[in-house]
Amino acid sequence: MALILSIETSTEYCSVVIGNQGQQIAVAESETPMSHATELTLLINACCQQSDYTLDQLDGISVSIGPGSFTALRIGLSTAKGIAYALDKPLVAISSLLIQANRSRLFRQSETETETNILYIPMIDARRMEVYTAYFNNKLEVVSPPKALILEKNSFDPLRKKYDKVILCGNGAIKAGTLYTDPFFEYGPKNIHANAMIQLAEKAWKTKQFADLAYVEPYYLKPPNITKPKKIL
Repeated sequence: MALILSIETSTEYCSVVIGNQGQQIAVAESETPMSHATELTLLINACCQQSDYTLDQLDGISVSIGPGSFTALRIGLSTAKGIAYALDKPLVAISSLLIQANRSRLFRQSETETETNILYIPMIDARRMEVYTAYFNNKLEVVSPPKALILEKNSFDPLRKKYDKVILCGNGAIKAGTLYTDPFFEYGPKNIHANAMIQLAEKAWKTKQFADLAYVEPYYLKPPNITKPKKIL
């Protein structure tokens, strides 16, 4: 069993938890959007104070690896890598989409025991009608790997023959709500949160699925949309 600090920074709000043996013992989250650079270390310190553990007592660090906001992911990963490197702790990198799917599954815990033929589709907003998404079954196994998807009215029609219900979740699901309104679709939590990383991090730690500190990078899925500044004549 492990004492793990989990850091989530893939979207507009960041959050931090400390889990012990798969159970949450401390949590802190931002209330101001896109405040990762100024608040993340403060949230980590708040969790340490709540739990009465210091960073050097941790067994490991876990961090959301993406996809998500270009800048936010870099802030989260650089912070996690810095702590892991300085204290010689293992680092676990977890897909933001898997975290969101697990958060939605935890919200439906009573139903998931009886429902098996359902599909979780987490969505991270990628501007306009595009989202970053992946498909997960009730056991959180990958059914379709991460991809960028432009939402259209018939995007999920092929799934109707295979599944009884589709759970759309994440901040990208907000714009999906205007397209998919029939009972086949159910909507889960819109915000991703580090508390959905606790069990995932514990499982990865037990099986030693550690990231290489020297080479791990954020998983952007698509190149960042960076434009060169225009010349001023």
